[in-house]
Amino acid sequence: MTKLKAFLIDDELAALETLRWEIEQHCPSVDIVGTHTNSVEAIPMIYSAKPDVIFLDIEMPRLNGFDFLAALPEHHSKVIFTTAYDQFALKAIKVQAFDYLLKPIDSEELIAAVKRVHEQMTVSHFISNNMGGDSGLNRKITLPNQTGFDLVDQKEIYYCESSGNYTNIYTKSEHYFVSKTLKHIEAQLDSRLFLRIHHSFIINLNQVIKYLKGEGGELVLSNGVHLRVSRSRKEEVINRLQKSNLI
Repeated sequence: MTKLKAFLIDDELAALETLRWEIEQHCPSVDIVGTHTNSVEAIPMIYSAKPDVIFLDIEMPRLNGFDFLAALPEHHSKVIFTTAYDQFALKAIKVQAFDYLLKPIDSEELIAAVKRVHEQMTVSHFISNNMGGDSGLNRKITLPNQTGFDLVDQKEIYYCESSGNYTNIYTKSEHYFVSKTLKHIEAQLDSRLFLRIHHSFIINLNQVIKYLKGEGGELVLSNGVHLRVSRSRKEEVINRLQKSNLI
C-alpha cells in the first residue's frame, strides 16, 4: 500500500504533537511530510509538499481552518478537521471536508478516517488509469460530495459555472455543487469536447445548438440555457464551433 502524505496544522503545539504521536502509533500507512502551528505560513508549504491529506484545526488565529481553505483554492488534498468544538460540523460539511474528528482524537476514529482516505484514493487512481480509453471522450470525472464522490460521464455535462472557489456542474439529470474551482474542473475535462467561453463558463460543444451574434456573442445549449461569450474568447469560440460544424 502506498503511503499517504499528511500535513498537520494546529496553532497549539501540544495538540499538534499529540496528533503526530497518534498517527505515528496507529497509522503506519501515513507519512507526515510537514507540520505547522501558523496557518498563514503553512500555505506555501502545502503547495510544496502536495500532501494527500491535511489534518486541520479550526479555531486558529489569523486564519482559522475555513479561512485557510478559502486561501488555498487550488489544493487537491483531502481535509480532515481536528477540533475541540462540534458546532462547526455543519459548516465543515458545506465546504466538503473529508472528515471531522473531535479532540481529544479517538484512535479508532482516526484509523477509520485514514482508511477511508486510502480507499477513495485507490478508487480515484483506478478510474484515472482505466476509464480513459483511447478517445478520452468516455472518461468519467470524479466530483467530491459529503460522503465520498460522484462519477459523472463527461458526455452528460451541459456546462460548468464558476462560483468563487466552488463550481456548479449541470448535467442532463443532476446539478452538482462542488468545492473545486472551475480551473480544477477544467483540468479533468477533455479539451476536445469542452471549451471555456468566459471566465465563469465551460461548455460542452456537443450541447451547443445556436450561436447568437453580439459584442461577444451568446450560445444556446440544448437544454435551453443561454450563456454569454466573453469578447476575448469570441474568435476561438467561433472557430471551434465552425470546426465542429455547429455554425
